[in-house]
Amino acid sequence: MRFLKPLFGFISRENLAGYLIYLMVWGAGQYKFTDYTRIGLVLTLIVMAMTIFLAPLIYGF
Repeated sequence: MRFLKPLFGFISRENLAGYLIYLMVWGAGQYKFTDYTRIGLVLTLIVMAMTIFLAPLIYGF
């Protein structure tokens, strides 16, 4: 279950309420809620793929 904590940290990028700055930019930039979800999901998948690929190379499991 220890692996869930970092995963939930990455998922906060997909949520508008994840960071205070998202709320400030949301009003000024007239973004939609789905804009944050689309970009956050892409970033999460990129970081997860890099971690899965690079961790065995760096740490030699």
